Amino acid sequence: MAHDVTFNVPTRLLGKSDIEFVVREDGEKFGTLRISKGSLVWFPRNGVKGRKVGWGQFDAFMEDKPLAELRNRGSITPTAAPRRRRRASPRGSGRRSGR
Repeated sequence: MAHDVTFNVPTRLLGKSDIEFVVREDGEKFGTLRISKGSLVWFPRNGVKGRKVGWGQFDAFMEDKPLAELRNRGSITPTAAPRRRRRASPRGSGRRSGR
């Protein structure tokens, strides 16, 4: 089941204006994804309130998903690329640096 996705891009740098993606399934509105400098917000089909996630939370969520696409816009190809190293937490990781 493929989804149709349309979007509106602001005519200036992404600042106070969000980029908005409208997702449709079988011609019916599935939801709207708004992307800003600080977060992503998903509004379900007829939702007035959206579910907001910051970029750090989004990165942590996606880190657990398998790699499936290459960065170029070619065909989708499963990859076996090594996992990215996680950043140290703000409290420190307990390891000494500079080795």
